[in-house]
This record gives sequence, C-alpha cells and structure tokens, in this order.
Amino acid sequence: MELTDLVDTSGLQHERRPRDRAAAAQDGKRRLAILRHAEEITGNVALTCRYYGISRQVFYKWRRRFDELGLDGLRDRSSRPRVCPNETRTEVVGKIIYLRQTYHFGPAKIAMYLKRYHDLTISHSGVWRVLKRLDLNRVLQQLAEGALEGGGGGQPGLYPLQPSRPGALVELDQLGPGGLRHRLLLNLG
Repeated sequence: MELTDLVDTSGLQHERRPRDRAAAAQDGKRRLAILRHAEEITGNVALTCRYYGISRQVFYKWRRRFDELGLDGLRDRSSRPRVCPNETRTEVVGKIIYLRQTYHFGPAKIAMYLKRYHDLTISHSGVWRVLKRLDLNRVLQQLAEGALEGGGGGQPGLYPLQPSRPGALVELDQLGPGGLRHRLLLNLG
C-alpha cells in the first residue's frame, strides 16, 4: 500500500491538533498526509516537520506505526495506563462497600476496621477515594434517596431525620474540650 493511494494532500496547511471528537477522527488522515508530504513533495523530513509544527521524533514514530499497522497505527491512542499496580484490590473495595452500605461507617472508621479486623492497611483518604469513585460518599443524602440498605426507600416520612412539622427538627453544634465538635440532632415531632 502506498501513501499516495490513501490521502490527497492538496490544500493541507499547518494546523494545531484538533480538540473536538469529530476533528480527532480526521487526525489519522492528517498524519498520513504529513508522511506523504515528506516523502513526495519536499523529500526532507526536517522541512516538513518545521512546516507542520511537529518534532522529527513524532514524525518517525508515526512512520514506524504506519509501516507496522497501516492507517490504524496513525489513529489516536489512549494515554490511560494499561496496568495500575497501586490500584486498590477488588476484595478490599468489596469490604469497603459492605461496611459502608451495612453499617454506614465513614472513611476513617472503615480504615480502622479493616486494619483491626482484616489486617488491611488503607488510609482513610484512600477509602474516601473508593467511596467517591463509586458515588457512595454521601451517606445522609443516599439514606434520603433510599440508595443504601435500610434507608428511607425514597418515600417521605421514612427518613429518620425528617421532621413531622416545621420546627420539629433541632440541631445543636457544640465545641467541646480539646476542640472536638459535637453535633446533636433532635426530632421533636
């Protein structure tokens, strides 16, 4: 397969890398046109790279990919890592989900529980990131929506802190000894 068979370079000028998805689909054809330009029009890789605003390393990387894979080698590739060695193991994530949904523990308590009873060390911020990724980081909101087991089921009046009348729910915040904050919610209804 020849470069001339695939793309017409007439009218192709220097342009920045496209940002939107539709323009990114044309990226492979643009790269192929750049390869063809260097081969047929200028015959000089350095001049072509300077004209299109790319480095020679990128040009030769595109040429190598085109030689190995054809037009598919010139398409954009994902920059996502194939393997993440520090990713939280699935069994740990399962235990975090179980503790959150069953006992409504917060990240610090889940981290302490896993350390004490399962000999698994994970920071409370690591637990929070897992909960955030799974959209389990807001317990009270999920209880109100019935997303967690034992929650309100999304029905009004079943949420434990829902007042029966205006003014029936009282919240007291207190700054205790040593700077500890205490919050007390009373449902007077």
